[in-house]
Amino acid sequence: MALGGLGPQALPPLEGSLPGVALAGLLGIGLTILLQASSATLALVLTAVAGGMVPVEVGAGMVVGANVGTTLTGILAAIGATSNARRLAAAHVLFNVVTAVVALAVLSPLLQLIHAMGVWLTGSGDAVTQLVLFHTLFNLLGVLLMWPLSGPLVRFLQARFTSADDDAARPRYLDRNVAAVPVLALQALRLELARLGHLAMQLAREATRLNPVALPWSAPVPQADARLAHQLQAVEQLQLQIGKFVSETSRGAMHQEVAAQLPELLRIATHFDTLARVMHHVGVQGNHTPRVEEPPGLSLLILPGVPERPAAEANPPGADIVACVVPVFTAAEAFFSSADPEEPRQGAGGEWLLSEARAAFEEVYQTAKAALLHAGAGGGVDVNAVYGWLSRLSDLRRAVEQGYKAIQRLAALPELSALAEGGPPDMESAE
Repeated sequence: MALGGLGPQALPPLEGSLPGVALAGLLGIGLTILLQASSATLALVLTAVAGGMVPVEVGAGMVVGANVGTTLTGILAAIGATSNARRLAAAHVLFNVVTAVVALAVLSPLLQLIHAMGVWLTGSGDAVTQLVLFHTLFNLLGVLLMWPLSGPLVRFLQARFTSADDDAARPRYLDRNVAAVPVLALQALRLELARLGHLAMQLAREATRLNPVALPWSAPVPQADARLAHQLQAVEQLQLQIGKFVSETSRGAMHQEVAAQLPELLRIATHFDTLARVMHHVGVQGNHTPRVEEPPGLSLLILPGVPERPAAEANPPGADIVACVVPVFTAAEAFFSSADPEEPRQGAGGEWLLSEARAAFEEVYQTAKAALLHAGAGGGVDVNAVYGWLSRLSDLRRAVEQGYKAIQRLAALPELSALAEGGPPDMESAE
């Protein structure tokens, strides 16, 4: 083995002074990284101390270094990991580094205390016993140091290593300061609802593109399930924060017209949440559906946007169904783009564009549905496959309807300026 000659005799001569202990700590870190095991470093140190090759102070410094060296494994594991995994790795590093700094600062009195404990427990107080007790007390010291700091440490780490999904799930406009002013609270809620709608439509577009929006159908996307799950979690968490803010706002006295809007705002948030849940399911289904190769330009089922197949040409089983549903998913993707509340097209004329996109989707949906039913009844395709696609298209239609209702209700809300100009009468509490 390459490390077969590594033993206590390989350790450099170090004194028990402060520079020597500091070098011993660095040596402990290096050996632990090299050996990839703190236990091997500890065994080496114990052997060296027992043989009198290094003083106990140097051995204690190497023990401290070995504990710090173990953090490398967590750091490597956190590379490319989730935000929570990176926070956990950072907590591990902070725990060991802070404990190491404190232990080295009080090393001399701590070793004297340990020597007294060793004499009391064993009657000898030899160097090896001191080092074993030091290793135990070192970890106990870390727990005692970090226990009162756990709360601030958690808050510190939660503000770091955030991913795009974590940032998306965090409210951007909701604040307790504006909750006390109903009109400002309504304005913040509308802005946050627009963000919620944007996240939901973003998820819907990505889920739609995992289904056949063109021929040939693109291959499954790696990690698409995890991506959709993170997006859905962001939508659900933001909806939860919106609900809490509405509840907090409703506890104060407000105009009757303002109070009447709160249930409507919750209803809009529910529409967006339902859309996200349905499209998450549609996206996962699409990513896991086996692909069927379709010869370019061929189709048995005649639909808008799909070329007609010559009758004499054959087609792989199931490819005709895929060609049939392509226009539906294409129209759905166009609708979700038109329904995004944060897109510029939601300004003047945006409602008209949205209605046009919904009508276009409904037209191709009904055509595809009729064609699928006709193909299934004719026996030319797998009936179970027809049922599966009909169910998915039904989910897609439900998501489109949820998005249309949400945007229509959002656009129908009264102007905030009119509410701000209203007088103090008709105040009420929503409790």
